[in-house]
Amino acid sequence: MLNKEHGADSLVYNNLIKGFINLGNLDKANELFDEIKKRCCVYGGSVDATFIDWFFKQGREKEAMESYKSLLDQPSKMTLDTCNVLLELLLKHNRKTEAWALFHQMWKIRSPYVSAVTSDTFNIMVNGFFRLGNISEAFDVFKLNGLNRLATYNNIITRCCEHGMLEDAEKLFAEVGAKWVSPDVYRALIDAYFKQERIEDALQTFNKMVDVSLSELAGEPATSLFGELIKYGKVAETVPILTKMGRRNPKPDPTIYEVVVMGLCNNALLDEARDIVGQQMRYGVGVTPALRDCVLDTFGRAGRNEEIERLLEIERHGFVQLEVKYNNYIKLQI
Repeated sequence: MLNKEHGADSLVYNNLIKGFINLGNLDKANELFDEIKKRCCVYGGSVDATFIDWFFKQGREKEAMESYKSLLDQPSKMTLDTCNVLLELLLKHNRKTEAWALFHQMWKIRSPYVSAVTSDTFNIMVNGFFRLGNISEAFDVFKLNGLNRLATYNNIITRCCEHGMLEDAEKLFAEVGAKWVSPDVYRALIDAYFKQERIEDALQTFNKMVDVSLSELAGEPATSLFGELIKYGKVAETVPILTKMGRRNPKPDPTIYEVVVMGLCNNALLDEARDIVGQQMRYGVGVTPALRDCVLDTFGRAGRNEEIERLLEIERHGFVQLEVKYNNYIKLQI
């Protein structure tokens, strides 16, 4: 890169230095560090942070802190990105006092014109304190941000769910409003409800998620959530949710229909299974071979084989539906 007269890029150097440090080749890492100091008049502190992290990992805390303090004395290197990296690094190595000091320093110099702290800054602090088990300090940081950054709400709600703090998560969820939280937050809440076997709450939250984040549910996420509901005996309750999903775009994946219909068949809910398969046909969603075999077998044993065969193959609304094998699915073309 340098031979082609490109400028020295500190990020590229930092990645190389990290690689040599991970390989245990400190001499080469130091050689590159000296090289970047010669080639770059100004470079970010991310390279220094890489060495600080290495000192901590080697148990050389004194050298790590000396390097850190030396970096603090070079304001030109203390960019927002560098400060965020250092915050994460300090909390990773249980240096809470130093992390708080750096955070307050960043907080003091913020202004309407200077972005010295961002949602990432708050989230790094919150995540670090959760990781250390200092939950009260995590909330202290979060409260400093007020109500103006949605990303910090999404982050702390997710952390609360991961730590089984559902009461706090629900309170924060109510504060921010259901339509503003990210799909990841919904998923974290639902997973937390399942872990505590609060199945009704999981069902209600899933319903809300379908209303506001349908595009995030077209594939695997919905498949696993439907599977969990069926596992906990909420088989019939999956029908109205999938019906609602099918009325909108994007349409549910074939695997989602497979999980729900097979769950209905296994629980002898054949009328409901027939209705869902009918919706699947109407929307032109592919039928997996496993689902086709399942419904033909289940309805056949119940003496209703003609009913399901007719549903899979007959004309609907005057249009002939032809079965075409495509990508291992039976795709209905209308």
